[in-house]
Amino acid sequence: MEVSHADDRLKYASLAGSTANIPKGGEWNLKNPSLEIAANSYSDNCNRVNSLIMQSPIQIHLASFYMEITAQAHFDIQDPEITDTYAKLSEEEKEQVIQAIITKRSEAYYKSHLKDNAGFKEHEIKLGTGLLRLIANRFPDIEDGLKATISSCIILAWTSIEVLSGDLWEASVNTFPQRLAKLVGSRNRLSKLSGDDVQSDRAKGSAVTLSLQKILEETSGSFEVKELVGTILRRQEECTFISLPAIRESYSRAFDKSSAAIDAALGDKSLDALSQVRHLLVHSGGKADDRYIAKLSYLPMPKADKGREIGIDGEVACNLIKPAIQCGRALIEAVDDWISSNR
Repeated sequence: MEVSHADDRLKYASLAGSTANIPKGGEWNLKNPSLEIAANSYSDNCNRVNSLIMQSPIQIHLASFYMEITAQAHFDIQDPEITDTYAKLSEEEKEQVIQAIITKRSEAYYKSHLKDNAGFKEHEIKLGTGLLRLIANRFPDIEDGLKATISSCIILAWTSIEVLSGDLWEASVNTFPQRLAKLVGSRNRLSKLSGDDVQSDRAKGSAVTLSLQKILEETSGSFEVKELVGTILRRQEECTFISLPAIRESYSRAFDKSSAAIDAALGDKSLDALSQVRHLLVHSGGKADDRYIAKLSYLPMPKADKGREIGIDGEVACNLIKPAIQCGRALIEAVDDWISSNR
């Protein structure tokens, strides 16, 4: 009873489901197989976010469970029917008996839950987060560790999207260089749609050239560039993916027409919010600065005064991560449809 009524300051349980509805690796069913490596990598990275979320509650629940069945095993050997026999055993043999009882009980426990794996995980998270609340309220170091885990989930979620954007763009240009490698689209199209305050001042349609050195390196001297144009352009940093404005510019240049679905995925404000909070956590110790505060009026981010640490808990993190992660899925599907429709 004490667990369920503990002060839930961190709202850690709210994190569960932050990466829901992302296909598992190998289950994307894309029209263009050449995009599957990027899509599968995104699945793997989203799964890492989920594993990080699940780790603490599952670990603490399992630790509690094993303590319980270990205590029960020691109680079982007090049964008069086995006490005399047990007393005659060596210390090593006694330990083997205890471990056999623990193994039997744990196997029975897991077997009873295998029919509903999703429900079992939900059950473990519910119990685990309840125990986490109780422990975190009593031990500040544990609460600090959970805050670090929540922040790490935000950072990893943004990294997953950033990596996807580069890998997917590269695979797309490699797949359809005849259209995408020309990079004739307006550099600032997506930036204007999303209201970015950082826009490129380079002219639309600037000549695109391939570095002879990069061609030599990427083709191992064969100079067969047909399926490597995107790779070469990325390596010579013709297009970059190190920030959200850079990502938007790169997609604006390559996907110049009929790109409404791509624009919707990359123009979503949830990406701006996740990117800004991640930047603050990594570069400013999570303390609000003038740039962050200026964006609070139109981005769904936790509020804070200048110089004060932004409040991050499981609920806030989920609201940042979940919609942005879904934008990654939408981007994969939109790019896949675009290539199929325009080839």
